[in-house]
Amino acid sequence: MALNPVPWAIDGGKITAADARRIAYSATSGETGITESNDFRVVASTPTGASVLVYAGAGIIRSNYASSSKSQSYCVSADTGTTVSVAPTAGSARTDYLIIKVTDPQYGGQAPADLVNGPYVTYALVPTITGLTYPFLALAKITQPANNGSITQAMITPLREMSNPRRKRDLNTLNLSATEVQTNTGAGGEQWPNAAAWTVEIPYWATQVRVRADWAQVKAPAGNAVGNLWVQMGANGVPGVASTFQVGYNTPGSTNDSRQTFTAADTLTIPTVMRGTVVYFNMRGKLTSASTNAARLVADNFSAMVLDLEFLERPTEDD
Repeated sequence: MALNPVPWAIDGGKITAADARRIAYSATSGETGITESNDFRVVASTPTGASVLVYAGAGIIRSNYASSSKSQSYCVSADTGTTVSVAPTAGSARTDYLIIKVTDPQYGGQAPADLVNGPYVTYALVPTITGLTYPFLALAKITQPANNGSITQAMITPLREMSNPRRKRDLNTLNLSATEVQTNTGAGGEQWPNAAAWTVEIPYWATQVRVRADWAQVKAPAGNAVGNLWVQMGANGVPGVASTFQVGYNTPGSTNDSRQTFTAADTLTIPTVMRGTVVYFNMRGKLTSASTNAARLVADNFSAMVLDLEFLERPTEDD
């Protein structure tokens, strides 16, 4: 087949709609999904009734028309929220899938009376999203019990995915000096060691953060010490402060000193108040018990601290 004689972009040249769709496809690597984390969120109407509210948003939908040429995607958007009616159930339960449906007359389907404004894209409720032969973006699954006429939030399962999710890694390391040696003594929990804290700028788009913290080659003196280790996101008392899962340590109780490495890891949801701000992250420890004071863990100048943060963009279900 000959090349299309007019590439994107030549002044005065005619660009086809298919060319524009190919640009959208390339920009999003052919993925279907929402653009920002809160786009097209689906919630129960207020007051509850036989409908749901779909938030405003934007998204990209890969074409799956059998007769279309390859590598094309449609851009869709809504500037305001929309209420979508959901039919009540009778004597049996029912599951509907709420989607955004694209109807392109170029590849079949009835052309709208208004060829300029359409609509070429609509919200639709379908019984399945398997085997659909037109482009669509799945928003939510709505499962109603028998004899129901009011949609509650518990009946709505989100299905949205990001079209081009962003991620950013922030790797922080620390080697202690001889003057920064610190023993884990905090029975109620303490920043440990004191120097293991960083102020980190959270991207405005980040909704989750994967956290890995390593206390590498800390000194485990003779005797036994038991405690917990974790990472805290946000300073004490700051709105949105959260902590990872606490891992436990239990030193060998040997008669000689040893070196031990411990790891804490978790995925935290980033609250709206922290997105796009500079946030204090710190590694923390708690001493539960020790056979002697001398048996407590020591972070010294032969230890290394690592705080590895990976910020992720995922669909959110909050405002």
